[in-house]
Amino acid sequence: MASGSTSRRLGESSYRFYAFGEPMQRWIKFKGRKKIVNLIDEDPIYQGFGQTPAERQKAYREFIAAMDDEAVRQELGLVERSRGRPRK
Repeated sequence: MASGSTSRRLGESSYRFYAFGEPMQRWIKFKGRKKIVNLIDEDPIYQGFGQTPAERQKAYREFIAAMDDEAVRQELGLVERSRGRPRK
């Protein structure tokens, strides 16, 4: 991933935005004024997951959980990461 990626530098992903509706916002200073900006807008594909935010969030969580990619699920915190060295 590019070193300039805001979400990676902040240790965040879009998962909590899409799965739980948690906003991803940051304060910025622009022309001497501070304001909050949204870092993510809903993707049109995501909007097709359901009619309501609750339906979309549930469908998104199920979509991610069904992924057959351990690394992605681990990155999203959906499985425990191994800690330390494996036992002999």
